[in-house]
Amino acid sequence: MRNWLLPIRVLILFLFLLTLGACFALAASDDTIWFSLIRNLALLAASSLSVFFILQKLDLVSPPRIEHRLITYLILCLLFDPLLPWWIFLALGATTELLQRLIRTPSGPFINPAAFGALLFSFIGYAPSWWGVSYAPRIVIFENNISIALFLTLLCAGYVAYRYRKLATVLAALIVLAAGSLILFGTNPFFVMTEGTLIFFLFVMAIEPKTSPILQKEQCIYGGMIGALIALGLYFHFTETYLSSLVIANLYHQRRFLRTFIAAK
Repeated sequence: MRNWLLPIRVLILFLFLLTLGACFALAASDDTIWFSLIRNLALLAASSLSVFFILQKLDLVSPPRIEHRLITYLILCLLFDPLLPWWIFLALGATTELLQRLIRTPSGPFINPAAFGALLFSFIGYAPSWWGVSYAPRIVIFENNISIALFLTLLCAGYVAYRYRKLATVLAALIVLAAGSLILFGTNPFFVMTEGTLIFFLFVMAIEPKTSPILQKEQCIYGGMIGALIALGLYFHFTETYLSSLVIANLYHQRRFLRTFIAAK
C-alpha cells in the first residue's frame, strides 16, 4: 500500500482519473472521444519511443523511467484537444522526446518538456485547449462556477506537491497572481485562485521536480515570478500565457547552469 502512496504513482493515478473524467464529460456530446484518446496515446508513445531508440542507437541517451513517460503522455493528452488531426500527436510525441533528451542538465530536462513542446506547437497554430483539466459538472461557490475536476486536483496533486515539498511555489504563484489580477484587471482574487486550469498548471506542471527549485526561498521567487508573468501575460496577451510563463521561469531557475554552459563555450 505504501508503494502506491509514492508521489509519482499518485500523480500517475490522478492524471489517469482526470483523463477518464474528462472523457466521460465529453462523451455525452461526442461518443468517439474514447477512440480518439486511445489513438492519441498510442501515437504519442510510438513517436516518442521511436525517437528514443534512434538516439539510444547513437549512444546519446540512457533509458528513462517508465513513470516519467506515462506522466508526459497523459499531460499532453489532457492539454491538446483529442479531436485534433492524428499527425499532431505523432509530431508532438517526437518533438517532446527530442526536447527532453537533448536539452538537458546533468540532473534532468532543462525545461519542463511537456510545457516546452506544447508552447512550440502553439506558435504554429495548434495551441493546447486544456480540455481535460477543467470540465463539467460545475459547482457554484460564491457566484463562481468551479469545475468538479478542481477538487480532484487539489486532493491528489496537492498531496504530491506536499510530498515533494513544493507548496511554497504554488502559494507564491497564487498570491502574486491574485494581487496582479486585482491591480491590472480588478478581478476577484477568489475567482483567480479557484480556476481549474490554473490549479492544474500550478500543482502539476509548475512544480515538476527536475525543472523547479528545491529550496523554499528559491521556490518563493520562482513561484512569484510565474504568478507575475501570468498576470502580465494576460494583460499584454502573451502567446499561451501559462506555458510561456513557466518556460521563462524554468530558464531563470537554470540560470547558473546556463551561465556555466555559455562560459565553457
